[in-house]
Formats: sequence, C-alpha cells, structure tokens
Amino acid sequence: MSNTLQYFCDDIEDAEFYVKGGNFYSDQHHHDGTNHLMFRKWKSGITSDEKNEFVRLYNEDKKVEAIARYTRRLGQMVGKFYGWC
Repeated sequence: MSNTLQYFCDDIEDAEFYVKGGNFYSDQHHHDGTNHLMFRKWKSGITSDEKNEFVRLYNEDKKVEAIARYTRRLGQMVGKFYGWC
C-alpha cells in the first residue's frame, strides 16, 4: 500500500505514512517543501448531493465539520491491513 501511495505526487522525494488518532496520514517531502495529507473514505451511502454539500462546507472553511460528517477514518483499516491491530 505504501509503495502505491508514495507516488501520489510525481515529484515526491520521500514519504512517511502513519496512523494517529485513528486517522491515516502522510508527510511527503519534495524539492520545495512538504505536503501533509490525511486520507479518509466516504461514509457508506453518501449521495452526490451530500458530496456537493461536503465541498461547500469545506470551501467555507468548515473543514473539520465536513470531514467528520461525510467521511470516515482509515487508521483502523490500515492497521488491520498491516497487522497492527
């Protein structure tokens, strides 16, 4: 999984992946800085209207609310995949 995710961006020189607080993160280093990413999954049954609402909230700087309402953490899934839990 990490080999696939490491090439999320073409110009990444180094990437770290970790689970913290139930979320799955990556810090990806490149020539002019570092990208900090959090990977999440849509909750089951999310409609296209709800995805549009997510985008609206996210763009209105209500990111935490939008993320919590419409997506789900991946930390436990990643942990099970790698045998951490």
